[in-house]
Amino acid sequence: MATVMLVTVAFLLYPAYLPMADLPQHAVQVAVLDDLLKGRSPWSDMLVLHWDTPYWTTYSVWLLLHQFIGMAWSPKIVVILILLFYMASVRLVRRAFRASRLTDWVALTCFFGFAFQWGFVSFLAGIPVGMLFLAANKFWLDTQKPKYLWMIAFLGIWSYYSHVLTFAFFCFISYGMFLVDFRRLSWKQRGMLTLPYLLFAGMLLRYLTKPNPEPFMYYPEGRWENPGIFQKTSELLFYPWNMGQLFYYDFACAALLLAPPLLGYRPSRDVKRYALLLGSLAIWYALPHIGFQTAYIYQRFGLFVPVFWYLVWQPQEAAGRRYDMKQVAVTAFVCAVAALMFKVYSNNVLFDSSETVKDFDEVVATMPSEKRILGLGEPFMWGDGKLTSFAEYLHFAQWYQVKKRGWADYSFASAHAMPVRLKLKKMYPGYGYNRLVDEKNLTEILDCSIYSYLLVRTQKTPGELQRLLDRNPRCNSVRLNKQAGQWLLFENPAVQ
Repeated sequence: MATVMLVTVAFLLYPAYLPMADLPQHAVQVAVLDDLLKGRSPWSDMLVLHWDTPYWTTYSVWLLLHQFIGMAWSPKIVVILILLFYMASVRLVRRAFRASRLTDWVALTCFFGFAFQWGFVSFLAGIPVGMLFLAANKFWLDTQKPKYLWMIAFLGIWSYYSHVLTFAFFCFISYGMFLVDFRRLSWKQRGMLTLPYLLFAGMLLRYLTKPNPEPFMYYPEGRWENPGIFQKTSELLFYPWNMGQLFYYDFACAALLLAPPLLGYRPSRDVKRYALLLGSLAIWYALPHIGFQTAYIYQRFGLFVPVFWYLVWQPQEAAGRRYDMKQVAVTAFVCAVAALMFKVYSNNVLFDSSETVKDFDEVVATMPSEKRILGLGEPFMWGDGKLTSFAEYLHFAQWYQVKKRGWADYSFASAHAMPVRLKLKKMYPGYGYNRLVDEKNLTEILDCSIYSYLLVRTQKTPGELQRLLDRNPRCNSVRLNKQAGQWLLFENPAVQ
């Protein structure tokens, strides 16, 4: 495991940019937060600091690292620290339940799945804190020692300030684990453990009911999208490991899920283990795709299902198990882990050598600092095309903001949980819905009057885009400034 971890860390350090869709947005938050705290932000008139947010763990650590190593290295170091913390916490939970060491390997492959590829950095950072919280609950149920109650209280509060979704998730499954052990405990013990959970419930209720200081809504109020049970069941076969279905990697995913019984492992008699698996499945099926002004909610929780699935199984040879079957299962497991980790390494190498990334750097190098820009693209061009993910360029224009202290829309500063927030009066109607390269947007919706530059990734020719922009009275002053590969930079001389 140590060798694989070293190799994995090396591949995370290798590329200039990690292929994580939302990572540039989180980097922007840290860069702008740093400027605001130092009183040097050119955008302070349109921003407000939102101190009451559950994201402070990630941003505090990242901000500290930024002081010493800047934005060239700090995003990668943050991801590496999260990975190492995650693996240590999984190992602790696995030992607490005396489960198979194979759990660690499965957890490693799941780390680089849906949540990683989408760049849910704070969500990933909240997982190891939640795992420590889960382990503290397990140790208290086993020993009833008061020190574990204090640890539960502390880790619960820390979990809240890491990510509210992981906080709620681990509270749910940990208390569920307590409920299946309810009869064995005295009423005093039941009350002692319930007290910190009442605090946690109050914290969550406060978060859900507190007013939004800048009440911008990206989605229509009340929008709720929840796929059917059959779709969600099929998605469990790949979302823990990838943001989309990949036929050839699906065999590796299936091999990991089937390995325990094929290896001769037996289901555990410890019902607390089943509480974790069933709790994670309940969250998976209950939560929506879109809700609470957030997208991709249930998908990110797929990571936990294979991990808790392995906790259910005891590494014990079943009677009558054929040796050759076990050999086949071991070989399939090793090949599956190798394939899924190769996917990660390959994505990083391919992304670093991508001409699209090099062209982007070439364009940004020519752009002046401290300008407001809008990043635009075509939906089918969110990805590089050579990677197993498909959204790594969705927010790539944000790297201009990180590098040149400009401002790039669409920004996560419009989102309710971010520490740096855009003032509502600075967000025009339809904010975030004007970044598609299509005829209706370019000719009717887009307002270029506040942007110095439009940074566009498209397969259309500069002439095609220019003709569309000329038909828009608010954009007809925009002219092509530079082209590098599929990146087009349009300048608006009317805004300086």
